[in-house]
Amino acid sequence: MINRLLSLLLPLLLAVTSFAQDRIITRSLDTLHCKIIRKTPGAVYFKQFQEGVPTTSRIARSEILSIGNDGFVVDKVDERIPFGNFDLSFSGGPSWLVASTKDAKNQAMQLGVTRDKIDSYYRQLKLGWAASAGGHWFISPGMGVGATWRFFFSGAEIWSTFDPHDGQTLFYGQMKEKLLIQYAGPSLKASTPLGRSQRLVLNSVVSAGMVFYRDEALSMHNYLLITGNNFGSAVETSLETFLTPKIALGAHLSLFAAKLKKIKVDSGSNSYTIDLPKDQRENVSALDLRAGIRIIL
Repeated sequence: MINRLLSLLLPLLLAVTSFAQDRIITRSLDTLHCKIIRKTPGAVYFKQFQEGVPTTSRIARSEILSIGNDGFVVDKVDERIPFGNFDLSFSGGPSWLVASTKDAKNQAMQLGVTRDKIDSYYRQLKLGWAASAGGHWFISPGMGVGATWRFFFSGAEIWSTFDPHDGQTLFYGQMKEKLLIQYAGPSLKASTPLGRSQRLVLNSVVSAGMVFYRDEALSMHNYLLITGNNFGSAVETSLETFLTPKIALGAHLSLFAAKLKKIKVDSGSNSYTIDLPKDQRENVSALDLRAGIRIIL
């Protein structure tokens, strides 16, 4: 009985083996029935029969969704980002400075600025716009190294009455400020495909670098330029959808963290440096919500 069973199964197994082919599914969901002859980090080489004539072809790994077999075994799905690729990301959107402005508001109200005006002023200053760019070389599937750059801009302006508390004088004038913050540093990026089609990709970026701070302030007729720099860091996550194998659109959520320990104040006629106490350091941390594009080269 056992010998008879083996004799019946053996032709079936031989048939499956003889007709089994490799199967490549592309990002556009086309299926290639072929025989894979070689794999490299950047491409897969395969052989097909066209009208009975064997032909050898090549397909880039970035265009492959999965590699399988027409028999019983299916290989694991290849990563969306094979190693050896370089990507560029650009994004921009609103950003919110997370530092407390309670003490600054109290000082302004002591000089006669109304609550409504000073609340409006700091809402304008805290809500700005951020732009970011990054480039990463993927040294292994889904893991890249590179650099990240970030730029933040905001501005505020009100006209108000100021009281110097001398019992005689009131001033009416402009209070205006323009805030610029730049950041650049090396970064690590992880990219993970989601779902069966893998058109959705979840990215995470961690970076550390230098922060360059510039605050141009005008109060009445007094102009001040405040500058400083220090180390900072950023953590970002993004969800992207690929429109083509090389281009994706996505939404980015980022937390930027930095504090200034020292600032330089320049009034035009005089300049000096202030070492800020630990509890009074200038917090320039921010939360970004950006939309962006990613290009794989």
